[in-house]
This record gives sequence, C-alpha cells and structure tokens, in this order.
Amino acid sequence: MWGGASTDTRGELLGSFFMENDLCILNDGSNTFCRPHNSTESAIDLSVVSPALLLDFNWAVHDDLCGSDHFPLVLHFTNGLERDDNLHKGGWNLTKADWLEFQTLCSTHLTRNPFFNFEIEDIRKDPMLHPAKVFTTSLNKIASETIPVLRHRNNRPRVPWFSEECRVAQRARKKAQRLAFRQPTPENVINFKRTRAHTRYIFKQARKLAWQRFVSSLSSRTTSQAVWAAIRKIKGRFQAESIGHLRVGDSILTEVQDVANSLASTFAHNSSSSHYSSDFQRVKSVQESSGCDFSSDNSEKYNLPFSLSELQQALQKSKDSAPGPDNISYQLLKHLPQSSLLLLLDIFNFIWVSGCFPPRGERQ
Repeated sequence: MWGGASTDTRGELLGSFFMENDLCILNDGSNTFCRPHNSTESAIDLSVVSPALLLDFNWAVHDDLCGSDHFPLVLHFTNGLERDDNLHKGGWNLTKADWLEFQTLCSTHLTRNPFFNFEIEDIRKDPMLHPAKVFTTSLNKIASETIPVLRHRNNRPRVPWFSEECRVAQRARKKAQRLAFRQPTPENVINFKRTRAHTRYIFKQARKLAWQRFVSSLSSRTTSQAVWAAIRKIKGRFQAESIGHLRVGDSILTEVQDVANSLASTFAHNSSSSHYSSDFQRVKSVQESSGCDFSSDNSEKYNLPFSLSELQQALQKSKDSAPGPDNISYQLLKHLPQSSLLLLLDIFNFIWVSGCFPPRGERQ
C-alpha cells in the first residue's frame, strides 16, 4: 500500500485500520528509511491524512539523510490548486525584457478571433476553454520568449554557526551517502558511517564555538532583545514566538476566545455610531428611516460594460506588486499593444456580462 518490499502482520493491521477509518496515505512508494549496517532502504514512515486533505498536499522524500537514518519527508501545501509546471518559480527579469518583440508577438497572437469561438455552455463544461485561461497561457508563452527569468533563490538565512568547514563536511557526507547507496560494499558503508560521524562532530563543535563567541560578546549594555534574537538564530529559529496573551488594562487574557471577544468588542466600539458627529448622525437617521427602491433596469453606469479608458486608468494606478498564481505581472499588462488591450477588455466584459468565471488559478 505504501511501497514496502514485503508485507507483515503489523503492516496488515495498519492497512486494515486505514481502510476501516477511511484514511488516506500520502506516500508515493518511495523509501523513507535506510539501514545503517548495509545501506538498504525501506518505506516505514507514513503520512496519513483524511480524504478531505489528500489533494491539498504534495508529498516527497528529501534526498539527504541529514545525519539520520530516516529521510526527511517534505509536505507542500497546495491549497487545492493544481500546480502548473509550465510557470517558473523565480519571476520575470523585467529590466532585461525585449518589450518591442513582446508587443510584436502580442499583436500577432493575442487577437480577438481565436478567443471567443466557443459557446458559454461549452466553456462552463470545460474551464480550459475560457478566454481568460487561453489569454494567460498565451501571454506567459510570449513572455517566456522575450523576457529572461530570474533565478529562484532561497532567502532563508543560515544559522550563524554554519561555517565553510561545515559546508565541506556536509558535501562529503552527501557524497559518501550516494556512493554507499549505489555500491553498498563494506568499505563504502563504513566510509559513510565515518563521514556521517565526522560531520556530526564538526557541527557540534561549530555550535559550541558560536555559543562561546556570543557569550564572550555580552556586556551590561546588551539588550535582552538582542540576546534572545541571537539564541533563536543559533537554534535555527528565525521567527519570533507567537504572543499567547493580551493585556487589557490591568488584566491579562490568555484564552483564545477571550482574546478574540476583546478584540471584536474594541473593533465594534470603534466602528459604532458614537464616533460620528452629531450632524452626521442626524443625516444618517433621516436617510435610514426612508425606504430603498431596489427596482432597476440595469441601465445604471455601474452596470454598464467596462470601457477602454477605465481599463487604462486602472492599469496606470496599479503598482508593481507580486504576480498571482497566473504569473502575470502588471508590467506585462501595461506593455500590451492596443489590439491586445482591447482583447483583455473583451474578456473582462465577457466575465462581467455572462457571469462565467475563469478557473481559480487564472483569477487575479
């Protein structure tokens, strides 16, 4: 069921338990455990979830033992959205974009004709036919041909004790691990064990030395905030611990419900009519006492289709924020030629009039 080489009594008991309780296994059959004496692998680490969470996670096994005999398991929360492997991770390098070629390709491929050849019923049955989906795919393809891609970098800061000696030892451990798995001879297995033990020693000494240096740097002028920040860095914790209480006057609230009720009552008080001026309150009471006429022929200005000037004004006011799941940044839309901009306007009006929305990944 989860990639084990053999089936035993304990495994059958677990399998029966999962079946009887409607549980799902995220494992894809990859091995998760390595026996140190012969470097053989097996799948004994299980990730069990309810059926409601099965499609919300991607499960994978890390390729490095990291000094243990169990491979780390990596769970990536996808929030139910399908990952598009055609979209890169790093982002567009807009400073080196060939905008002239970009506009030329948009004028050629992003035209009105091929985007509205399907009926609404067909689009509702197959969301991949939605004009917004076709537009996004085409625009990303054009951008990939005219705009370089930024390299994705891991911005997670390293712990302060991780020195160059630690990096060399870590590489040697990975190399010995790969050799022991490819050729599990006694010599390679013993070399892997020695290298792993040596790496542990190097890491331990580096932590000790970093702690000694930190303690030696303390003085009477060192703030407690700096002390705890350094301790968190040495431990590898880069986020401050969450606050578990709320002070209201002279009392301290520790229960989650009490904290939420206190915040809600404060927000309600600040948003109440007591903060309005007396003149505004008189006008407010008069207007609220009169009835509202909800009859409409949908001819109001806010019900009309969007115009090109409205779209252009919205793009001019937009700031260069991070793109959404569709990987379309505002700079791509601002550099669209007139013909492609009219196509984008048609797509917005199609959604506005028909109520046929694009797939979740194409909404921004």
